[in-house]
Amino acid sequence: MGNAPKFTLTQATARFGEKRAREIMDDYGSSMKFMIKRAQTLQDPIDLNLAGSVAAAHSRKDLAKLKAFCDSLAPQERAKYEILDETQIHSVLKTDIYRGAMVRHDQGTIHPAKYVRALANRARTLGVRIFTGWRYEGARKSGGGHVAFLENVQNETTVEIQAEKSCWV
Repeated sequence: MGNAPKFTLTQATARFGEKRAREIMDDYGSSMKFMIKRAQTLQDPIDLNLAGSVAAAHSRKDLAKLKAFCDSLAPQERAKYEILDETQIHSVLKTDIYRGAMVRHDQGTIHPAKYVRALANRARTLGVRIFTGWRYEGARKSGGGHVAFLENVQNETTVEIQAEKSCWV
């Protein structure tokens, strides 16, 4: 499910009535994020904050179609999906505009900001020092390591740092 409506307000009004159509269209301003159950079983301690693939049901008729689709799948494929009813979807999204949803737990996306944060947390556990507000200008070999040239983004101060286990963001 993307952030843009797949139909016009006129089409939604014809199908759901004006009040419900406006609620549905307004909700497209924010995306739905679901944690994938599989993320809890990753051996890697980095929490990737995965978001699963979601098909929202705007009506009970739509929810019935999603259930029928799941029921038509082979048992092994069906295990990859979860149907959320009105109560479950409300507890997740805190909105009454959806009548349910179908979540596929074996695919999804990684939120870029959360991924970068997870990488930074892992780097810190390995002893890497992370500096923010600096622009990497280049590096040169020096003895047994490297010297990095950095520029401070705020006051344009340039420094040289012995680069062993450091990261500049």
